[in-house]
Amino acid sequence: MGSSFSFIAVVIAASGYSGHGPSPNLDVALGGIIAAGVLYGIIALIVMQSGVGWVERLMPPVVTGAVVAAIGLNLAPVAVKSVSGSHFDTWIGLLTVLIIGLIAVAAPGMWRRLPIIFGAIGGYLLYLLLANGFGLGKPIDFTILRRWPQHPG
Repeated sequence: MGSSFSFIAVVIAASGYSGHGPSPNLDVALGGIIAAGVLYGIIALIVMQSGVGWVERLMPPVVTGAVVAAIGLNLAPVAVKSVSGSHFDTWIGLLTVLIIGLIAVAAPGMWRRLPIIFGAIGGYLLYLLLANGFGLGKPIDFTILRRWPQHPG
């Protein structure tokens, strides 16, 4: 759901997260997300009963497109920072975007509707193969899974 990205700033503000270590007050942010989910459910029930016409009048494509563009432009620096760690990271990021683009344009039927999910899976598997398998990048560390479901402390 595209609007889920709009929660990022609110979660950071509500939880007081500084970007390092565990996030304090995460329960407050998660409670807000649950409340928003309940509100989304109520809106969905209203739309199911009344139809989508009023939503399309309230939020025409020019409005929703501008909102999506604004969200994307605000998230762009995060994406650039994520793939700027090394040349390897940059190439994995570019190949992930290429996978997403190819699926969005060339995939048949239902596959074409899920390019981000398949791009994320493809990018992860590519990274796993090249970093963990061939040692070309910083390997993914699975040691925390050995402790699961134990909690630290």
